[in-house]
Amino acid sequence: MPSGVPEPRTASGRTEGSVNDQFEQLARDVALSVLALRVFGPGVLTLARRSVAALVRVGVREMDHRLPGGDR
Repeated sequence: MPSGVPEPRTASGRTEGSVNDQFEQLARDVALSVLALRVFGPGVLTLARRSVAALVRVGVREMDHRLPGGDR
């Protein structure tokens, strides 16, 4: 049942979160990753892995602090 509120749309007119939009975003991310690999070399992969691992550790630590009893 429509609520009378229009769905959010992207600049291209599609509804936000559509599968096509997600594929376009994935393609952009992959292209940027390939470009970064080509420009900075394989060392950028190690740096990216370490950055992601650090972010995950911080996120887990925050969950442990915020949730009662340390339950995740």
